[in-house]
Amino acid sequence: MKKFVNDPKNFVPEMLNGIVLANPDSLRYVPEYNLIMRADAPRDDKVSIVQGSGSGHEPAHVMVVGRGMLDAACPGDVFAAPPMDYVYETTKLLNSPKGVLHLINNYTGDRMAFDMGREMADAEGIRVETLIIDDDVSVKDSTYTVGRRGVAGNFFVIKAVGAAAEEGAELDELVALGTRVNGVTRTMGMALTACTPPAKGSPLFELGDDEMEMGVGIHGEPGRRREKLASANEIIDELLEAVVTDLPYQEGDEVAPMINGLGGTRSASSTSSTAAPTPSSPTGASPCARTTSGSTAPPSTWPAPPSPWSSSTTSWSGCSRPRRRSPSASSSGRRPGRS
Repeated sequence: MKKFVNDPKNFVPEMLNGIVLANPDSLRYVPEYNLIMRADAPRDDKVSIVQGSGSGHEPAHVMVVGRGMLDAACPGDVFAAPPMDYVYETTKLLNSPKGVLHLINNYTGDRMAFDMGREMADAEGIRVETLIIDDDVSVKDSTYTVGRRGVAGNFFVIKAVGAAAEEGAELDELVALGTRVNGVTRTMGMALTACTPPAKGSPLFELGDDEMEMGVGIHGEPGRRREKLASANEIIDELLEAVVTDLPYQEGDEVAPMINGLGGTRSASSTSSTAAPTPSSPTGASPCARTTSGSTAPPSTWPAPPSPWSSSTTSWSGCSRPRRRSPSASSSGRRPGRS
């Protein structure tokens, strides 16, 4: 498969350097640790929020570093957890008197790296708390996960704790807030074709021209089942059914749907799918107060300004905080989590 890439071995550092070159006044790049951080971080008056996972899931997480979002991200190589020393050194560089919050998507490699990094930081007297994100209802256990996977619902958690941290919330308050948001967020994704990592040069798996995979994982992990391709409305109905029945709504609940293309779906397709949840939703919840649609994180309609990398080409409307949970359906013309 053709890729707009130089040497695949340099894909990640070139991407990270490009992010900072596009945002020289607001971001810093520390190449030794694949670290993208706010230029004004750490700050004595706010908790530092750090996340990191494998690269290849952009905009997560390096492209959502900024005011009201993450203070830093230290990714590994494509689809690989960051090394423990990346986490440890990032935590030291982001150390604040108010503490450091680690956000971790529920994948075994990520959890191991962040657990070890936290232990080393603890030994040096740095206060660190951890929040695990596990929003995916597709499968309980998968190739890289014990328990549910952390996927698109991550953005709701980042935005909530990022906005609260900007307003001076304490570390314990952020943990409690992030736990509540994660607890009311559910997602499920699907794919029409597989992605092609730069270093591999070929698709991770094959799908027939008339097939789709429901519940697929962001690293190509198997989903619930493979089935015949259906219409956009039928796909959205199936995704919503899985999300809604996992934690049933009550009449009158406010919801915040996010149709997330995750880099593999054209903006027009994501936008057209946005119309599906309201008329055909199987929920008894009230109409959606706000809806987001596209391939990046909710920008300025949330309580704090967006990161410098918020996309101007993505159609986002505001999104109110849900009383119970935020459903998120992810669809990709390649694979969720890929650009």
